[in-house]
Parts: sequence; structure tokens; C-alpha cells
Amino acid sequence: MDLREKLNLHILEIKKALFGMDEVIKIFCLTKAVGLSTLLLGDHGVAKSDLFRKWSISCGLDYRIVTSSEVDEGLLAYIDPAHFRKYNEVKMRPGELMLRDHILIDEYFLWNNKYRAKLHQLLEEGTYAGCKVQTKAYTFSSTPLTEYYAGQISDVNIATQDRIDTVLLMFQPDITSTEKLLRKFSEQGAHEDVPQEKYTPKQVISWDDYIQMRKEILKVEMPPETTRWLILFAESMASCKYVNSKFGVSKAEMRKLCRGCNEKENICSRVAISKPRFIRATVLLAKAIAWFNKRDFVDVSDVREAIKYTLPHRLVFLRRERNIQEALSYVKKLVAMFDEEYDNWKSRGIFQTLEAISVNAKS
Repeated sequence: MDLREKLNLHILEIKKALFGMDEVIKIFCLTKAVGLSTLLLGDHGVAKSDLFRKWSISCGLDYRIVTSSEVDEGLLAYIDPAHFRKYNEVKMRPGELMLRDHILIDEYFLWNNKYRAKLHQLLEEGTYAGCKVQTKAYTFSSTPLTEYYAGQISDVNIATQDRIDTVLLMFQPDITSTEKLLRKFSEQGAHEDVPQEKYTPKQVISWDDYIQMRKEILKVEMPPETTRWLILFAESMASCKYVNSKFGVSKAEMRKLCRGCNEKENICSRVAISKPRFIRATVLLAKAIAWFNKRDFVDVSDVREAIKYTLPHRLVFLRRERNIQEALSYVKKLVAMFDEEYDNWKSRGIFQTLEAISVNAKS
């Protein structure tokens, strides 16, 4: 059985336990295959932690769910008391957030900024307090930012959200078996002596298989045409003729500049993103999608599919505010707008002219 078949088997094993989440399960597995962090975003009761558990169990990984109410310094790193008593010197030991195979950061928007910063150090640097991170994967989950959940910390400048590679929006399935609902909410359904339809997945894949997948996925080629499309798409949302970076000024100042700009109804997308992390995450996920579809190169369609998961949480809207759910639907509009511009540039032969200039410059 090759790696692609093993991944399909893993997806099928998780599907047996979770209903109506086929696409979410597939993308979740692919993000783990390329080492991208993921935020599971959805209302209560849409199986965010269940997806985390089922994936971990069927991959043979031990896991830990950490909420905002229980996090402390000891979960990150702590002073070894035995070493201190014996040698009278401080030696740091890694906590569970650095030791468990798979960590779920639950209620992410309720976490204090102090611990968010420490989390990002674990993700980006792979070390904390002189200890090396041994955790294989991190997953985040949260309910959407809303006035109905007290204590949520909104990321106005999205700097923390931008460090999360992908966002998977999770919804209640449109169709749920009536029999399952009746059994779940009936009095008998709560008794242990009544058989439950709770499927516990078995291990069908290992983390070593995922590492081998990553090596294969990274070999997938990114053609120049696809690379050009993605870079220009990112550039169209990050560039501005007034400022070098849209993140260099306040949103209020940016809106003032937009009102006096003669290009605001044309090529400007009226949004802002930070390019580096967006491009990196999109390229990796697009390669994973192409590999899953049995191709050895990335097509623009793969990039468009990846953008749905790597872009919505990164957008800063320069006009009215939009939440991540609204941003997802707006991403389709942004891609359509850019495709129209890109086709115009192509028909006018701009790319051929630039390539000719580049060849002449090299010679």
C-alpha cells in the first residue's frame, strides 16, 4: 500500500466517526502532512475537538487538550525540583505543551496574549526556556469572535492570527440521521448499558508515514505560470502607491488615503495582507492538494483551492469590518477580480514582454 492509499484509508477511518465533514477531514489531514498549523473555527457542538481526537487516535499519537483556564507556566516549562535540591542550580524541563505528540489549543481567542506569544515561539522557533519542542503537531480551535462569548480577545492587527497557517470553518451538517439525534437526546441514550453508536477509530497510519508523505509532497513542482499567478495575487493585496506596506499606517489613516485614490475602484482590492506567511502556507497546501490528486505539478486550480484555507483569517479590510466567515465568501470575489485583471494582462502580452526583457538582461 503506497502513502496516498494510506492517507485515503486514514481519511475513511475518521469519516466513520464524523458525519458530513469529508472536505474538512481531507484538508485537515493534508495540513498535517505538510506541517501547517490549523485553526478549527466553528460554533459549539460541531465536532472540533472530536476531529482532533479521531485524527490523533487513528495516527497512533498521544494528545492533550489545553484550555485557556488551565494553561500556566508549568505546562510550557518548569524548574526540575530534584536537580535543584541535589545541585542547587536551576535546570528547566519541558512541560506537556512541548512533550505530547499532538496538542489542541482550545478556546484560542480566550487565551491571554502572554501565553499566545509563548505559543508562537513554540511554533516558529521550536524551543522555549532552553528546551527543544518535541510535539509533532499543534491544532487550534475556537468559536468565532462574537459579542456572545465574553472574554474573547480580538486580534485587531491580526498579527497573532497570521501566525496560524490555515483556518478550517466547521458547520453543523445539513442532514443528520433522525435516529441518531433521537438516540443522542433521549433518556435511554444517556445510560451506559444501552449500546452507543460511538465509533472509536483504530490506528491505520503512523506519524512516520506522514513524514514520508511530506518528503514526497515537497518534490511536487511549482510551474512558473502558477508561481507568477500566486505572487501577483498576493502583491495585488499587499501593495499600495501611497505606502510601502499597508500595515505601516493605521487603518483610519489608510481609509483616508483610499478616499483620495483614483485606483480604488480598479486594481486595488481594498484589503491588506502580509505576504510571506500567506505565500508559504499556500504553496505547501497547494502542493499537498496536487499530490493527493496524483499530479507531480501544482496547477492554478490547486492554488485557488488552497487560498480558501490560507487567506480568510489574514485579510485586513480597509472598508467595513468582516468576520472570518464573511471573509471566506469575499475571497471568491477577490480571486474572480484578480483573474479578470490577470487575463487582461495576458491578452496584452505583458508577461511575454517582461520575459523578453529578463532574457536580454541576463545575456
